[in-house]
Amino acid sequence: MTRPNVMVKNMATGVTSGNSAMSDSANSNVKAANSKMRASFSRRTFCKSAAVATTGVVAGSLFMGSALAACSSKQTNNDTRADGTSALGNGAGNQSSQLEQVFQCVCSGDCGGSCAMNVHVRDGKVVKTSKIDMPDPLMTRICQRGLSHAQRVYAPERLKYPMRRAGERGEDKWEQISWDEAISEVCSHFKASIDSYGPMSVAFQCGTGNSSPDQYYNTRLLNAIGGTAIYPMADMNGLYMAALMVTRGPYLHGGSLNQVLKSKKIFIWGSNTTTSGHTKWSYVLAAREKGAKIIVIDPNYTVAASKADIWVPLQPGTDAALAMAMTKVIVQDGLADIDYLTKGTVAPFLVRDDNGMFLRFSDIGLAEKKSGGEGIKLDGAASSQATQDDGSDPIVVIGKDGKYGDRAKIDDPVIEGSYTVEGIACKTAYTLLLERIDEWTLDRAAKVCDVPADTIRMLAHEYAAGPTMNYLGFGMDHWVNGAYPYHAIITMAFVSGNFGKPGASIDGNMQGSMGIVGVNVGNAMAFEGMQQGMALTSQHLPEVIDTGQLAGIPLKIDSLFVYRGNPIAGLPDLREYLRFIDQLSFFVVADSVMSDTVKMADLVLPVPHWFEVEGFEAGVLPFVRMNEQAIKPLYESKSDIDICNLIGKGMGLANIMNMTADDFHSACMSDEGAAAVGLSWQALKEKKMIQVLPDDYVFGDNYTLTTPTGKAEFYFENIAPMMPFGAPPDRELLSLPHWEAPYEGWHENPLTQKYPLVLMTHRDKARVNSMFSYCPWLEELFCEPTLDLNPADAEARGIKTGDTVRAFNDRGTVTMRARVNPAVRPGFVDTPRGANADRYIDGTYGSLTTGAYNNLVQTGGWNDTLVQIEKI
Repeated sequence: MTRPNVMVKNMATGVTSGNSAMSDSANSNVKAANSKMRASFSRRTFCKSAAVATTGVVAGSLFMGSALAACSSKQTNNDTRADGTSALGNGAGNQSSQLEQVFQCVCSGDCGGSCAMNVHVRDGKVVKTSKIDMPDPLMTRICQRGLSHAQRVYAPERLKYPMRRAGERGEDKWEQISWDEAISEVCSHFKASIDSYGPMSVAFQCGTGNSSPDQYYNTRLLNAIGGTAIYPMADMNGLYMAALMVTRGPYLHGGSLNQVLKSKKIFIWGSNTTTSGHTKWSYVLAAREKGAKIIVIDPNYTVAASKADIWVPLQPGTDAALAMAMTKVIVQDGLADIDYLTKGTVAPFLVRDDNGMFLRFSDIGLAEKKSGGEGIKLDGAASSQATQDDGSDPIVVIGKDGKYGDRAKIDDPVIEGSYTVEGIACKTAYTLLLERIDEWTLDRAAKVCDVPADTIRMLAHEYAAGPTMNYLGFGMDHWVNGAYPYHAIITMAFVSGNFGKPGASIDGNMQGSMGIVGVNVGNAMAFEGMQQGMALTSQHLPEVIDTGQLAGIPLKIDSLFVYRGNPIAGLPDLREYLRFIDQLSFFVVADSVMSDTVKMADLVLPVPHWFEVEGFEAGVLPFVRMNEQAIKPLYESKSDIDICNLIGKGMGLANIMNMTADDFHSACMSDEGAAAVGLSWQALKEKKMIQVLPDDYVFGDNYTLTTPTGKAEFYFENIAPMMPFGAPPDRELLSLPHWEAPYEGWHENPLTQKYPLVLMTHRDKARVNSMFSYCPWLEELFCEPTLDLNPADAEARGIKTGDTVRAFNDRGTVTMRARVNPAVRPGFVDTPRGANADRYIDGTYGSLTTGAYNNLVQTGGWNDTLVQIEKI
């Protein structure tokens, strides 16, 4: 089984290969690092203590159990509006009594909700949070994570002051230092690295645990230094493919939330929307009340699946094959939307047989040739895989009269057939698509996907009946072949006409108003004369370590600054990342709480909770919302903006790193788009919330998009990788929807003889990621991570719920409690992502996961992992 687009690095040898054994020394290093990262308390007493650990959460106050809602004898109205009609003052809160103030804040926990909430403050302390009454009642949400923020603000694990490592890395021994000392040491190490190896030797790495626009000020510092950006590349497969197909950039490819209410069919693919997208889920349930049918495609029986009208437990890693087979049924059964294909997609465009490029006027001597472009830029809007068509070199189509010409001038072109134009043999893009999906017969798809042929046909008819809304989750993303299902599913949306129409889209909402209209963080990140350093992903680090270069460019990363995340608890193939940390001369982390990553740092910088700083949120809702400062920054914590300014000054960059928070926020809302919707920082501070997109917003309507062709693109003439490193992707193979088996977690892999179970991960409802660790209320719901097995797999190994089990492979091992769970598909085991090392009995799941990646998107493949389980 060939995998031309897959890359994996053997840590011990540096040789690109398949499933490699882990060296004894490497295994020892991982075990030692895991041991160092553990908290000092005994984990055997942890679960017992979690339920009573609420005492003293707020200094000078007493919180017990679920007393959160009863902490104030006089409470404000929880129905405070956030639409500008409330009585909230500028940073002063709403004083309903002498004892309590209420501030408007936003939960930025990176779950996709970004819920607005009231923050209640008494005597200068946060005592609780409550929901805000939004203009649309379906947006009025707050979950258990949002309700727990009072404990997060005052968590015992809060970092209170700058600290310097006092022992070995990972030993969790510290000494308190002043901010002057901390900044001096950071700048001294950064300067030493630059003097020895150049600016790119200083690397910045962001995570995904806290979502706030202020993080982009760190990028301004990065640009000022000319350092290296290390992106986590989590959950990027679907976002990149959607950006290529419809443009507008990662995270931005849907319509307004209430478009879901116009849907008749809602397909949820690889997403337990009840956990990580509950803002969306309220609209899904409302749509069902209006008669919509919910279809969940997921290998495991999730909560979302339990609420579905149809649940399809397919073989994991085969979603692309299922979608291509469904598309073939849609075409064969006469359900394709020919009108949309003709007017809204690249279907009629002629593609040259000889090179796979669109036939342009320049090819036949009627225009000048244009050059190609580049891939998606992570820190801004999408720049497409080819130059934007400005009309000077039109793509050729064939009219029904047999004459060729410009698509803009031929009203009704043909979308099928082979043609020769001025001696150049071509086919329409749609003809090539039909040829590609032709191999996906119902029988073949049924065998690959483990879904009955009749079910596949039924699903195709349900999908085409529309209007159909897709919720494309990240469950499909976490495989080495994770880019392919999104290409196939979105193509099916185009073919069936379920895109760019009311109630029909490729995702249930706009995934954030930031970048669409109103907010442009690029205004604050960029400046004249900024230095462009290297940008790579954590998957590239082994090559950098072993070869001292990347793509022929010399690169030595000597200093690392991590912010907004906990990569040690979240990245795949932990052994490789720990090896990277081990070779650093200097490692500094900015965070609000102690984490696995903080424990490995040389220097720690404390940052505030969101409630302690003023800011804004441009998230899943069609509003830009004010995040008021509810309390002053606790202890000695400083904001990201202040920290970056201090480092910038110490690095001699005070002329660049000198923006105040007001300066930064104003710059994010200073372009013509912001002015067009009445958005400015001053206006937002006064109104608290400004709507920047209409309630009836439909993305992609009127058959026009900002793709290179101006149309929805299921065919890529010159697909570019997200990061320009490694072997180039197979352009012909990836020009159209494609499926290949998972890299490791596949039943035909010979390695299954040794490791027969596939390890999958999910977002836990209490956490979503590691940022909500150590919250006592949430610990009551989720005491420790478990390894869930299907009853058949558990029985075969003599395992019962509560048993201590070890999961292992050639890369590493983890020990935790087992839970027998019939909701897990046979042959698979399931565990939550995002737990820190001290929550496991031994090891961490990150030591098991593969470092393989697809060279198209180069994101992590957590689920593509084989293991064996044994009772101990």
